Amino acid sequence: LSIKGALIVVDEAHNTPETLRALSSCSLSLAVLKAALDQLLAYNKKYSGRLAGRNVFYLGQIRRILTTMIRFLKRRPKSRDGVEPQRKQMLDAVDLIFKLKLDNINLFSILRYLEKSRLSQKLLGFMNFQTSREEVVSDKNSKDQKLSKHVSSMSFVETFLDRLTGTSREGKVIAEWPDEEDSCSSTASFRFVQISSASQLDNIAKEAHAIVLAGGTLRPFSHVAAELFAKDAEVMVAASKAEAELSDTYDHATNGPPSSVQVTPSLTTFTCGH
Repeated sequence: LSIKGALIVVDEAHNTPETLRALSSCSLSLAVLKAALDQLLAYNKKYSGRLAGRNVFYLGQIRRILTTMIRFLKRRPKSRDGVEPQRKQMLDAVDLIFKLKLDNINLFSILRYLEKSRLSQKLLGFMNFQTSREEVVSDKNSKDQKLSKHVSSMSFVETFLDRLTGTSREGKVIAEWPDEEDSCSSTASFRFVQISSASQLDNIAKEAHAIVLAGGTLRPFSHVAAELFAKDAEVMVAASKAEAELSDTYDHATNGPPSSVQVTPSLTTFTCGH
């Protein structure tokens, strides 16, 4: 579906920032990482004699990423001086990459390879052809998290790696470990939490002819604009000015007449007085 030159209308637009944050957040559990590694090893074992050098290189880097993440999540935090260890760690994406010692791997190149080679889709065909040992491990893990037979585990890894390429303002990574009585191998996970929703609207704003944000609870609009258009200084100034002018022309105690304020060509606000 192409949105180039389209007029996009978003109803109940006050929910847009929270919706964009929820859609952009993701999680990656230890069970999914292990399944992705198992699929990658099976693929490499079957086609090792047919793979070109470029493919061998990228598959080796992906394997390194997976094994490093698995090793990190298996390392349960230890208590010191009788103090209960923290079961959650919040990190910037860059800090996590350095902590995993993956700073010499170009994630952008890895993502381009995953997209062009369609590796996630190729590995999906191996999910039902695991060895009996891997099936036993999968059954053991399924009591805590059932792995889908219709979605490749590598696709979850690909999504998470894509989030790591963003800036520290866009989101944070939370590494989580279970309590002592829980199984660390089944519930330890990475979780990417989107903080800023502005970046998710950038591509839409560039391609669409216009975006209409409609709703009955959008005021103060400057707060919504701060979350959705924080990178556009012109829109932010226009939003603040429009909010001030609407406040001057509209009396909240009575139903005022419809009012429209166009401060810049990029932003027009309209209120029908209710």
